[in-house]
Amino acid sequence: MPSPIVRLPGAFAAGSTFPVNGQIVDGTLNGIPATNLVSLTLSIVDVLTMAIINGVQAINILNTNRGTVDNQGNLTIQLEVGDTLMDEVPGATSIVRALIIDWSTLTLVGRQQIEFVLLALAGP
Repeated sequence: MPSPIVRLPGAFAAGSTFPVNGQIVDGTLNGIPATNLVSLTLSIVDVLTMAIINGVQAINILNTNRGTVDNQGNLTIQLEVGDTLMDEVPGATSIVRALIIDWSTLTLVGRQQIEFVLLALAGP
């Protein structure tokens, strides 16, 4: 089974947009197609404070809003500017955010946490 917490390599600029890619898999590491999912939700939290970011708390991303899943369980989440701003921590040079992904089928449930580092770049 994959680790429930994954840290993306590198760091991203605060206020940037970027996709996060992964795969929804069952206990034998087979991809779960979108047609088999009953639910797929996303929450974005600050790892240090556990504050919800940009109002993203358990929003539906099952081939809507910022999420897409194909017939192999490949998931793409498109982050928005508000997801990566660092306004709640004035003066901080870096922070860690987490995407909490919850999913279910008729017989399975899963949860994954994907963490990433944001950096405040120099300048106005």
